[in-house]
Amino acid sequence: MPLARARQAMRDFTQSDPLAMTVGAIGNGDNGAELHLVLEHRKGKLPCAINSYSGIAYGFDAWGRPAALNQKGENYVAFSSSQVQLKEGDKEMHSSPLKHVDTASLAVAQVDQVTCASGERWARSARN
Repeated sequence: MPLARARQAMRDFTQSDPLAMTVGAIGNGDNGAELHLVLEHRKGKLPCAINSYSGIAYGFDAWGRPAALNQKGENYVAFSSSQVQLKEGDKEMHSSPLKHVDTASLAVAQVDQVTCASGERWARSARN
């Protein structure tokens, strides 16, 4: 799926999620390629402080075509963090290293699991 359609599909797919990507990119850091995502804890979706999350990011090149992000040449990669403290309305800049990037420079992402400091959890249902 090209980038424009992927962005629209992801926006529809994640509209009721408590934690969602607002900006996604692949860039270079001090140690090579990195995935950069801005994730927002949406107000009213899960009223707690989020302390961990995990999901999948999809890479695209500058022309909007899918681009490799993993060793097998597929355009997706998992991401996660367990060192956050996100209150409702807060944004998190997620960065994680990538080892097998081809020409990817843009990303879309979905968060599939969230854990709150209180122990409450949210996870994407198998039907989504």
